Formats: sequence, structure tokens, C-alpha cells
Amino acid sequence: MYTRTLLFLAILLAGFATQALAQITITESDLRQQLFKNVTTTTYEATYDATTFEGFQAIANQTGGNLTFDFRNATYSQSSTYSAELYDCVVSDLPACSDPGFSAANLIYRSSPKGGVSTDSVAFALLDEQGFYLLGGAARGEYDQTNPGDENVTFKFSPAMLFMKLPLTMGLTWEQTSVLSSDFFEYIEVSFKEEHTVAGWGRLLTPHGQADALMVHGLLTSIFYFQGNGIRGDSIHVIDFLTKTGLAASIYLDAQGNVISADYTVPGDLGSGIDDDHDVPASIALDQNFPNPFNPSTTIPFTLKQAGEVSLVVYDLLGREVAQVINELRPAGTYQAVWVAGDLPSGLYIYKLSVGGESMTRKMTLLK
Repeated sequence: MYTRTLLFLAILLAGFATQALAQITITESDLRQQLFKNVTTTTYEATYDATTFEGFQAIANQTGGNLTFDFRNATYSQSSTYSAELYDCVVSDLPACSDPGFSAANLIYRSSPKGGVSTDSVAFALLDEQGFYLLGGAARGEYDQTNPGDENVTFKFSPAMLFMKLPLTMGLTWEQTSVLSSDFFEYIEVSFKEEHTVAGWGRLLTPHGQADALMVHGLLTSIFYFQGNGIRGDSIHVIDFLTKTGLAASIYLDAQGNVISADYTVPGDLGSGIDDDHDVPASIALDQNFPNPFNPSTTIPFTLKQAGEVSLVVYDLLGREVAQVINELRPAGTYQAVWVAGDLPSGLYIYKLSVGGESMTRKMTLLK
């Protein structure tokens, strides 16, 4: 869920480039200027390496002004590419379009992954001078493995989730608690508490270019409720680097503040080339699991462009291995691995694919 919401934010954060290092302020006007066009974004996830993650830890520990957020000193794998476009509910047969809970939305975006599992996702959002809010969303796709076929899934935040308080500038703080419910999980609700502080400003450097950025520290705490009873709480720190050029980056830390992953997102209009001789591994591809969230099983698609010894491992947020899904030699090809969570508790998990010295990671959510 965190990955999906952060990606949606990155899609919307397109604007004009700034040339000099400066403390920027992101306003409603900055966002609105770029919301009414089709956007394609690609996310590049850092390959796990102890030395590399020490570098991300140093970036995450910074606060203050005139900083440098250097994401170039890492090896990345292209993890996902999404296209987004304004959605017209007037001509749609998606049931959520007539839901009164989404009547306040003034931005409706359709987001589609390129490659991988075929889904059709729509987000209902509200943008005003005070902030950017997510009311909820809906999707059409194959979510229930026991009953194959297209299904409609709707989820709602109550109250609307405040992703970004505006105008966004150094020193700004905000917090909010929202409850997420979905018709896909009839007896389950998730309470999300978000606490944010704009703790730094400086220059974001990535293999795709650079831009002035604000550094937003977020603490995201979730509690899962089954028929009204709280069953588990998870906390994750997310540090977002937000710019006016379309570049965005994130560092994810566990509850103890240790880096567990990092990525950056680039819009298609910044070009497809990687500068500074930083190559993106091309011999493996790891797609998002489906369904996600899931209970109790999920499918993990991946592609090998050459034969190799394959390792597919699942970790919890503390970095502990909880399952080894695959550990064997496989020929080149496209695969779908099924993982059954068993007695593991609800929460956020990380799955990692490793082949021939390259690795990729993604996140998934277990809801019981």
C-alpha cells in the first residue's frame, strides 16, 4: 500500500526545472499546472548492498538546509513503469464513479502498469490550497485466485488521507489518522497514522538528472482491525525527496531507523537515458505481486533473460528472512511463483529476487 500511494504522489509531482540550489516551496499552483496532462513515470529500485545502504543511511540522517541528496552512487533495477491520465467518470462504467464517498474529488486519475499483471486502477483525489488529499480508489482486475476473472475493488479513506499539506516548505509539519476500508476485505479495516516534517532542503542527484528538493520525513503507523479488534501494528519511516521537475526519490527505514530500501522515480519527459555511466541491470525483471494486499496466498511474477541460480526470499521489516520461495537453477523465461503466508501476521513484507549477482526488491502487504 505504501508503495502504491507514494507512486501516485510521484506521478503528480511534475513541474518546471529550477537551475540554482535554493529552498523551494511547492504550492497548489505548482501541482495544478502539471496535473492536466498524461504522465508516464518509471521507478528504479536500489539493488541491496551493505555499502550502498550505508550511503542511503547517511542521506536519511541529514537535516537542515543546503544539503546534497546523492542517489547516484548505487546500482538500480527498473522496477515499474506506470502511465497516468485524467479519468472521465462520465463515460466510465466503473461502479466507484457513482459512489457518493468520492463526490468531493476534483482530480480523478487512471494509472496503468506497463507489462506485468493487467489491472485498471483509478484514484480519487482532492487538491486545494490547503493540501493534496486522497479520498480512495478503485480497480478492475483479477484479484481473487479462487474465482478468476475481472473484479471491481473499491477502497476508501475516512477521513480523506492528507498526503501533502500545502504550501510545502521547510519546517512545515502535519499529522493525521485515517481508516482504510475496502469491499475486497469485508471484515478488515486498517488505521493509518501519518506524521510528517519537512526537515531539509537541498539538491537531489539521480542517474537521470538533478533538481532542487525538499526532504520530508514521514512516520507511518498502521494497525489492522478484524471485526473491530486491533490485531497488529507496523511502523515504517519514509523519507521523500520532492522536486518541481518530476524527479522524486524515497528512502524507507524500519521502526528502528535502519534503511531497508530506496528508490527514485522519473517522468518520461526527462528522457530514457541514464547519465554518469550508471547502468541499470537488464537481465532480470521483478513485477508487483498480485493480489496485493493478499490473504493468504499471492503470486509473484518475474522474468529471467538468461539462465541462472534463482533466489526468491521474503523478509519482514526487521530484515529477518521469513520464507524462501525459490532456490534453484532455472532457464531463461517468464515465471509466476506462488507464496502462501501461512501463520505470518498481517503487515508489510519485502520480497527479493537474486540472480547472477543482480537483485531486485519489492514490497507487499498481508492482510488477515
